[in-house]
Amino acid sequence: MKVLFFDLMPNSLFSIRIPFTWQSALTYPLPPPSTIIGMVANAIQRAESAKHPMDYLSECEQNIIWSAATLRGYDSSSGRIILKSHIVSTIMRFDYELGGKGTNALGRQFGFVDGFIRCALLSENNKFLIRARNALLTSPVTLGDSESTATVISVSGPLEMDMAGDKEFRSNYPVPLRVVDDIVEGGTIFWVHERCIADVKKKDIPLYEHIFPIVENKGIWEHKPILGRVLDGGKIWVVGDEKIVVAERG
Repeated sequence: MKVLFFDLMPNSLFSIRIPFTWQSALTYPLPPPSTIIGMVANAIQRAESAKHPMDYLSECEQNIIWSAATLRGYDSSSGRIILKSHIVSTIMRFDYELGGKGTNALGRQFGFVDGFIRCALLSENNKFLIRARNALLTSPVTLGDSESTATVISVSGPLEMDMAGDKEFRSNYPVPLRVVDDIVEGGTIFWVHERCIADVKKKDIPLYEHIFPIVENKGIWEHKPILGRVLDGGKIWVVGDEKIVVAERG
């Protein structure tokens, strides 16, 4: 297994809408797997521009075995995230008669990062990860919606990973709840999509519970490593001091 790490610094506020929160538009504090996959597919498409964007997305789905993100800070800090809700003017329709109303005032939540976000791409295809690395270094990227621009400040890898020999883990990355037996410490549960394109057999894109390595303290989200043990359906991949818990993508 190989891993590519890349660090993102949002250029301002960001919005990664949580599914089924249309009118309130709540945001994830960290990008879920589907957002990371879409971001990489968009970067490669912008860099190469040789085929349809959906073809690049399909290629990313096939080659990315797992994707995850964590919070990082500068120097010795672990970083912080603040989420705030605002009222914004939203376009509801583009085809309305003269004198009609095409906008509405809706709530929308935004995130601000004191630090940066580190993303990890796991793949067995080294050539694909090199293409992703080159694209991320040369293409503009967005963190969620098209207005949430971000800057890739560093890229590391592809790096070789080894499978852990035991079931215990201390992870700085989100953990899929369905493959863990005992969570000792840390984390907040969010429902996320693990893919962007519906599975051919399931015909849908289900939501899964992931434990994010962050906790809220007086309105501020802070990093909190997750300690636990995996079931037989989970795997722990290790590179350096980092452990990433992986499940078969739903």
